[in-house]
Amino acid sequence: MNINTIKEHITEIHKDWEVLGDSSEDLKMAEIYETAVIEIISDYCQAKNYQVHGFPFKTRKTDGGVEVFDQKYYCIERYQKYLDILLTKYRDVLDLMHHYNYTFWPDQTGNKKEYKATVKHLLKINFHDIEF
Repeated sequence: MNINTIKEHITEIHKDWEVLGDSSEDLKMAEIYETAVIEIISDYCQAKNYQVHGFPFKTRKTDGGVEVFDQKYYCIERYQKYLDILLTKYRDVLDLMHHYNYTFWPDQTGNKKEYKATVKHLLKINFHDIEF
């Protein structure tokens, strides 16, 4: 998928997201839409072989040497940090993440330069509080 197609998909998801209210059911749906966007951008990055300390390509092994899928390791928070780190390194990821954040939260995002500076600061203070 190319960047413009992904941006269009993000914009389409936003159309459903923006009409949600404040009920607990709507908040759950909002989280589902936001997670879908993170997954779309993550899939793009994985297709480009972008990784951070082997994530998300390395497999986790138990003490017995058996490969396992650890849901706690492959959580949405780790994917968010993965994308935040990547956007500081790759212009295409910055473009996608800025589009996502600016589309969903325009009052909180600013231009790309400001957005990147904010993300760098959040990474510096370990905002995500999660390691690879």
